[in-house]
Amino acid sequence: MTTDRHLAFKRARDHISGIAPAKLFDHERELLDNAAEDLLLAGSADEAHAVHETASIALQMLVESGRWTEVMKDQLLALLDACGPANLLAHA
Repeated sequence: MTTDRHLAFKRARDHISGIAPAKLFDHERELLDNAAEDLLLAGSADEAHAVHETASIALQMLVESGRWTEVMKDQLLALLDACGPANLLAHA
């Protein structure tokens, strides 16, 4: 873990906690909070990639439900990705 990843984790968690309940149910919030933590603690790009994929699928489901926009999804996914190893995006 690096200082930059820890700061990214704090930004992601703050962002997630600030999302209105109508836009994110408790179980979705928990999944995304866990994704931020798992990415922060990921020791490899493979580990981080698996978490990224799970979060990406969950966020896409929010878009498909009409509760989120693509912009909202992309913004949170970028915040989550910043929590992980630097080479995560090369695999995503």
